[in-house]
Formats: sequence, structure tokens, C-alpha cells
Amino acid sequence: MSKNITISNDAYHFLKKIKGDEKSFSDVILSLKGKRADVMKYAGSMEEADLQSVEDVREDMRDDWNEREIA
Repeated sequence: MSKNITISNDAYHFLKKIKGDEKSFSDVILSLKGKRADVMKYAGSMEEADLQSVEDVREDMRDDWNEREIA
């Protein structure tokens, strides 16, 4: 049985890129199932210096964005 679903163009192009010529969209969607939970195995694995770097980059990006909104 098949079902029709509506997705955004961005989602379609993302899935199509992963799909390639060998897989179906169903294969891709099912392969992504549960991927989010896998992220938890990395929780706590970043060093404090890495976390600070991430925060620094995030702050720089926020500043850049705010400057663009004003201009």
C-alpha cells in the first residue's frame, strides 16, 4: 500500500539527494527513522574548549545577523 504525503521543496530536495538512483523515498525515510535518538550517545563527549568554540561562533553569527537586520 502507498500513501501520498505533502512535503516542502526543501524536504523533497534533501530526500532526493540522499536517495540517489538506487533507493526509494520510502527506503530513505525508513533509514532516517531513529537517527535522532542516536545523537544522545554523544552527549557529554565535547570538551569544554569545544563548547566554548561553538558558543563563540554562535555569538559571532548572531552579531552578523543583527547587523544585517539594521542595515
